Amino acid sequence: MLRKSKIFSNNIINKKELKKIIEWAFNNYGQRKAAYFVDQLKEMGFKYATKSGISISIEDLRIPASKVTLMQSATKEVFFTESRANNGAITEVERFQKIISIWNRTSEELKERLIDFLKKNDPLNSVYVMAFSGARGNISQVRQLIGMRGLMSDPNGQIIDRAITANFREGLSITDYIISSYGARKGLVDTAIKTADSGYLTRRLVEVAQSIIISQLDCQTKRGIVLQQDSKEFLSTKELLYGRILASSIYKPKTKEIIGFRNQLVTSSLIEQIIKFNIPKILIRSPLTCECRRSICQQCYGENLASGNLVELGETVGLIAAQSIGEPGTQLTMRTFHTGGVFTGQLTRQGRAECSGYVIFLPNLKVIPYRTSYGEDVVMSENQSSLKIINYANKDIKVKVESRTLILVNNHNYIKRNQVLFEAAPKIKDINLAQKEIKYIYVKEGGEIILERNGFPQNCESEDFTRRSKKNYIFWVLSGRVFSLSFNTNLKARKLEKIYKNQALAQSKIITTIGGFIYIYRCQLTQRVMGLKVQNSFQGQNNFKIFLENNNLEILHCKIYLSHNHEIILKPKLFQNRIFSIGFLQNNKYKTKTGGYFYISNYYKPNLLKSNEINKLNYKLKFGSTIFYMPEATIQTNTNKKDFRFEDGSYIERHQEIFPNYFATIAGFLKLEGEKQIKCVTIKPGEKYLLKDNIDFFRALSEQVYFPGELAGNQFSIKVLSYLEIIAHNNNIYLYIRPIIRYEFTTLSYNKILKSNIFNITNLKINNFNLRVSSGQQIQIDEPIQILDSTITIDSFLQSNDTEVLFEFKEVKRKNSYIKMNLFYSQNFIFDNIIPNEIKKTDIFLNLIVEDNQFTDPYSILASFDTLIQFNNFVYTIKTKRNNIKSNMLLTTKSDYQEIFLDTHNHQYKQAQLIYRNSLFPNNVCIKNSGLLKSVIGNKIKLHLGEPYFFSKGALIRKLPGDYIKKQENFGQLIYERLKTGDIVQGLPKIADILEARRPKIEALLSTRQSFIKAIKYTDELIIIITKPNRSYEYFTTPRSERLLIKKYESICIGQPLTEGPLNPHTLLHIYFHYFYSLGTLSIYESAYRSLKKLQIFLLMSVQDIYMSQGVIISGKHVELIVREMTHKVYIEYPGKTTFLPGDIIDLDQAQYINESLKTRYKLGFRPILLGITKSSLKTDGFLAAASFQETTRVLTHAALQGKTDWLRGLKENAITGRLIPAGTGFYLDQDITYNKILLPNRLINKQNNLNLKKQLRSKQKQFKNLIKFKYNY
Repeated sequence: MLRKSKIFSNNIINKKELKKIIEWAFNNYGQRKAAYFVDQLKEMGFKYATKSGISISIEDLRIPASKVTLMQSATKEVFFTESRANNGAITEVERFQKIISIWNRTSEELKERLIDFLKKNDPLNSVYVMAFSGARGNISQVRQLIGMRGLMSDPNGQIIDRAITANFREGLSITDYIISSYGARKGLVDTAIKTADSGYLTRRLVEVAQSIIISQLDCQTKRGIVLQQDSKEFLSTKELLYGRILASSIYKPKTKEIIGFRNQLVTSSLIEQIIKFNIPKILIRSPLTCECRRSICQQCYGENLASGNLVELGETVGLIAAQSIGEPGTQLTMRTFHTGGVFTGQLTRQGRAECSGYVIFLPNLKVIPYRTSYGEDVVMSENQSSLKIINYANKDIKVKVESRTLILVNNHNYIKRNQVLFEAAPKIKDINLAQKEIKYIYVKEGGEIILERNGFPQNCESEDFTRRSKKNYIFWVLSGRVFSLSFNTNLKARKLEKIYKNQALAQSKIITTIGGFIYIYRCQLTQRVMGLKVQNSFQGQNNFKIFLENNNLEILHCKIYLSHNHEIILKPKLFQNRIFSIGFLQNNKYKTKTGGYFYISNYYKPNLLKSNEINKLNYKLKFGSTIFYMPEATIQTNTNKKDFRFEDGSYIERHQEIFPNYFATIAGFLKLEGEKQIKCVTIKPGEKYLLKDNIDFFRALSEQVYFPGELAGNQFSIKVLSYLEIIAHNNNIYLYIRPIIRYEFTTLSYNKILKSNIFNITNLKINNFNLRVSSGQQIQIDEPIQILDSTITIDSFLQSNDTEVLFEFKEVKRKNSYIKMNLFYSQNFIFDNIIPNEIKKTDIFLNLIVEDNQFTDPYSILASFDTLIQFNNFVYTIKTKRNNIKSNMLLTTKSDYQEIFLDTHNHQYKQAQLIYRNSLFPNNVCIKNSGLLKSVIGNKIKLHLGEPYFFSKGALIRKLPGDYIKKQENFGQLIYERLKTGDIVQGLPKIADILEARRPKIEALLSTRQSFIKAIKYTDELIIIITKPNRSYEYFTTPRSERLLIKKYESICIGQPLTEGPLNPHTLLHIYFHYFYSLGTLSIYESAYRSLKKLQIFLLMSVQDIYMSQGVIISGKHVELIVREMTHKVYIEYPGKTTFLPGDIIDLDQAQYINESLKTRYKLGFRPILLGITKSSLKTDGFLAAASFQETTRVLTHAALQGKTDWLRGLKENAITGRLIPAGTGFYLDQDITYNKILLPNRLINKQNNLNLKKQLRSKQKQFKNLIKFKYNY
C-alpha cells in the first residue's frame, strides 16, 4: 500500500490519530485492503510492545516541581476567602462557590503543568505513554497519581469544599482518606445499581423501536428538518450533516450554481464545499418527516453508519437506534468507579489582557451591576460593544465585548498583562446539572443582633425583613449568653456581680389558686417527684332526690330534683377555659305538654358569656317578657287508615287510644293526612262551631286574639285567652276557638345547693334564661317541651387548664330515699407539662416547698424551677426581651469583652464603631477578634466581641435587629445553585424522564402566544405578569418564590419560559397546538403536525444535551427514530360520525385519512399527545409485543374484549409465533420484488386500461427476469 500511495508519516500516533488513519484507509482503499492494513498495524504494535516491556515503577511517578507554588497560591487565596466570609464581606454560599472555583482552577492548571512537565522532561515515561496513547488510563487518573486528587463528592453527589491536595504518590492523610471514601463507595454502589437502570432503559427503547425497519426506497416527501451552522450547536457541521440525504438542492450563494442536488447523499467533499461557501441553512431529510406509515424509507434514513453505504431495505434501524442510545448509559456508569468519585467541573471561560495599560469603556457599552456567584461586585454588558486599552506605547487597542459578559475591571483603571478582564456569565436558560438548594445560616455564638451601615450600627425602622431581601445586608451578633425564660420569672442574678457555677439565674414559682390538701405523685421505680395535686371540696346543703340513667360503661343522664318545680340537669362543661357550667336549672312551670306555636314579646339576642357555644340558636329573655303558646300535637306515623279508631275531624279525649299502642296526650279535634296510609296526625285543642250564616263576617274575625269575657262575633263566649281560626272541611266552614297559654317571667328564686367553703368562697351563679324556642316557630312533635332554662356556672376556682371537678353522691341504705351530693375540685401540677418548652432544654432544678398530705391556703407557693448557670464569670449587663410568644434574657459577661491598650492616643477610632477581624491598629497591632467598640477612653479601647454575617440579595432573614439569638440557632437562609458531580449517573434519570415524558414537579411558566410584557406586579404570595398580545390583556400568575426570566417591556414569543424551572413537554405541546389552531388558517391536522414537529426538536435537543455534557456523541437519526415513536399519536376529543369513542388514541396519519374519507361535516376532533416510551409500547396496534413487554394480563384482557387482530408486523410478534422476522433476508419473503422497482403510470387506472394491467406487469416481469440472477417465482 505504501509503494502505491507513496505516503510517509513520521508523527506520534495516539488513539485519535489511529482512528483517522484507519478511516482514511477504509475510505480510499476499500474494506479488504483496510482490514489487511489494520492487521499489519496490530502485528507491528504487538512486536514493539513486546520488545519495549513497558511497566510501571514507583520511580515513574514523578511529581512536577511547580505543584508546590500552585498549592501555596491556592491555599493563600482560600485563606483570604475564608477571612472575607468571617468579616461578612461575602456570604457562606459565596465562600463555598469561591473555594470550589479556586480548587477546580488549581487542579486544571496543575494538570496542564503536569502534561508539559512529562512532555518536556520525560516523554518516554511509562505512565505518560500509556495514558496519552490511549492504551490504558486517562489524564484524570494520571492527575490523581502525580498531581492532586482535587475536589471530592459526598454520597449525595454534592461537592465537599475541602480539596485533597495530596496525590497517591505522596500518600493520603487520615482526613483525605475519609473524604475519598465517600466518592469511592458511591462509585461501587452506582456500578452495581445504576447498571440495572441503564439496562432497563435499553430494554424499553428496544421495545418501542423494534418494529421500525427500512421498508421503502423513497416516501417522496418534500419535508425535512433545517440544520443551520451555529457556534452554540452541540456538534460540528460535519457531524450533523454526514450520512444524511438532502431534501432540497443547495445553491452557491449569490448564484444559481447547484452544489448539491435533492436526494443526494451528503459526503465529506460536499461538507467541505458547504463549509467553504458558508451556507447558513440546509434542509435535510429526517426520520421525523418520513411519510411511511409504520416504518422508514431509505432516503429519509440516509447512510448506514456501520458500512458507510446507503442503508439497505429490511435493515432493523429501530433496534440499532435503541442500542445506540442505551449503550452509553451502561458504559458510562463505570465512570465514577474509575475516577474514584473525583469532581471534574467545567472551567469558567475567561479573557485575559494581552498587555498592560489603561482601560476605558466606550460610550455605547451598556453595563449593569452584577454580583458573581463567589461574591465579587462587577458589571455585566447588556449589548455587544468594545472597550479600549491604551498601552504604554500610547497605542489604542480595542477589545470586543460580547453581550452578557462579566467585566472584572472598572472603568478608567490600570491593568496588568495577563490580568483577567472578562468572564462568561452563567447562561440563564441552559440545561445544566446545577440544582436549587437552600443554605441555612447558623450563628457561631449567641448574642444580640444589630444591623451595620457604613461601619456603625443602623436604625432599622424603615427596613422590611418579612420578605426576601431586596439588597445586601450585614448583620452582627454581639456576643452574649441567651437564656429562654418562662413568663413571670424572677431574676436572681444582678449586673456587676460575680456568678458561680450551678447558681440560680432565674426562678419560676408554682402557685396554687385553691386551698386544700397536698398529694405528691412519685415514680414507682425511682421515687422521683412527677407532680402535685391540691384538692378541696364543697358539701351539699341538703339531701336531694337524684335520678341516674346509666349503662354498663357510664352514666348517660343525671337529674337532681330540688323541689316540686325545680330540677337540675347535671351536664358539666367548660366554656372558654374559664367558665365552668355544672348544668341547667329547669322550672316545670315553663314546660309544655306537647308541641305547638310560640310567639314571644320583649326578647333580645344575648351577649352575656360571649360564647358561640352557649348562645348558639338560643335567645335571652328579659324579666317581664311574655311567651304565647298555642298547643298542637303532631304525630308522625305510617299506619293504615283502617287501624284508626277515629275518623278525620272527630273529637277525642285525653288518654284515648288513637291507633294501636298510641294514646292522645291532649284533648282536641283530630286531623289525618293521607289516603290509605296515614303519615301525619294532628290534634288541635279547643272548640269548633259550624258556620251557616254571616260567613264573610266571621272571615274578617279570623286570626285574631280574644281575651276571657269577650264575645266572638256577638255569639260565642270566650272563657280563656283564645285564637280564632276559620277552616274549611268536607265542604263546610268551621270556626275554631283555640286556647292560648301565656307564660310570664319574673325573678327566679332558688335554694342554696352547696355550703360555703371558708378557704374558697364559691357561689353558684344562675344566668339569664336560655330560650329554647324562637318567635313564630312551630314545633311538630307530641312530647313535652322545656321552653327555657338557666345555666348554672361556677367560675371562682377555675383559673387554669389543670383543674379537675368531681361530683360525689353518697347513697343511703333505704331505697327511694334522699341522697347527699358533694363537689370535689382539685388542681394538678404535672411538672413535665407545666415547664415551658423554652426552658426544658436548659439546666433546671426543682425546689419542692410543701410536703405530702399538707394543707395549704389559696395562692400559696408549692415549688419553684431554678434555671442554673453552668460557668463562673462576672456579669456586665442583663437584658430581657418579651413578646406574646416567648421571653429571652441576654447575659453579657467579662469573657464577651476585650480590652485593648494602644501605644498612642492619636487614633481615629470612635465609640460604637464596628471593627473587623484581622484589622491593623496603630503600630501594626493586629486584632484577631471582631466586634463593637463599646468605649474609647484615651488609648484604652473596650471591644464587645461579635461576628458579622452577610446576607445577599434574595436571602430570607429569620431574625430582626434587636432580637436575641442562641448559639447554633437559624439566622436565615440563602438560595443558591449547587453544583453536583456531572457524570452519566445523574444524566440517566434525566434521560429516562424525557423519554418517559414525565411531568416535572416544579415546571416553568410558559407564554401562550407572542406578546409584550406590559407590567409585572408583586403581591404577598403571587407574581402577576400582565401581557398584551393584541387589544386585550392576558394575565399569568406564579408563586412569589419563583425567579422570573423576563423583564418589563420585553417581547416574548410562544412557548418562551417566563420563570426558571424545567419545561413540561405536555404543556409545551398543548400551547403550540392551541396557538396554531387558533390562527384559523391551519386545519386541525396541520396544527397537530406543526406542534408535534416543534416538540420533537425540543426533545431531540434535550436528550442530545445530556449526552453531549458527558462527551458522548450519538447520531441524531437514532434519537429522531425514538422521538418519532413518542410523537405520532392523537387523542380523540370528538368522534363525529365514526365508531371511535372519546379518549381513544390513534395515529395522526390514521386520523387524517379518516377525516379525508368522511364526506360529512361531522369529522374527528382530536389533539396531539406525547406518550412515553413505555406507554407508546403498550399502545401499539398489535397485542403480542405489548403483552411480552409488561402488564401482560391487562394487555391480553383488553385484546380479548376488543377482539384485536395482530398482523405480525414487528420483529417480536414473528419471533413469538415462530415465523421469520420481516427484516434482513426475511424482508423479501412475502413481497413481490418487482413491486418496489416498477413505476406505474401517473394517470388514474380506469375500466379501459384495467384489463391491460396484467399484460403490462407480465412484460415488465420478463424484462426483470433477465436482469435478476437468482430464481424468480411468479
